[in-house]
Amino acid sequence: FTSVTSKEGSNTWTLYCNDTAGNVNSTNVTFYKDTIGPVVYLKSPSNNSYVTSATQNFAANFTDNLALNNATLYIWNSTGSVVNNTENRTITGTANTTNISIILPSNGNFKWNYYVCDNNNNCGWNNSNFTFTLDTIYPTFSSYWDNNATLVGSGTAIFNVTVLNSNGTVFLEINNTNITATNLSANVYNASYNFTNNGTYSYK
Repeated sequence: FTSVTSKEGSNTWTLYCNDTAGNVNSTNVTFYKDTIGPVVYLKSPSNNSYVTSATQNFAANFTDNLALNNATLYIWNSTGSVVNNTENRTITGTANTTNISIILPSNGNFKWNYYVCDNNNNCGWNNSNFTFTLDTIYPTFSSYWDNNATLVGSGTAIFNVTVLNSNGTVFLEINNTNITATNLSANVYNASYNFTNNGTYSYK
């Protein structure tokens, strides 16, 4: 038979035979065809995020048209070396949520994904790896400077500071108001504030 094509899912084929005397007999077989791999949905850590704890829970959802079998967590560091590919979970059903906890070895950039297989050994990844940065080092401040001594009555105050390990946004807070600082060069940040009245101001 060359013109018979099976479909995804359940198939029942019946074969008929007859002889020259007109005797007819038949038999049938039912089977499943499954060439569809599981679908992987990565959840957290979210893509392009920053995390501050070396212990991270890697959460994802998986679905399959027939039956899930196992899921393996893969983590790579910034050089492409595998940090983890030994954490494997047996999973069942057509939908599953898995959450694996890993202690990361160092600060830096990482990529992660799950490799998931079903009972018929169809396997697949999320469409793309998720990326995140582990940063457990608090920012440090130095070389602080301002021009407050030159202001009389009113004017624009200028504040400069050197910040190491910021990995984010630097704010100047004056009387509970945040002003976003501008990155001038390397680790130097600048912010300005227009003082319109005499008075006492607190800032940090």
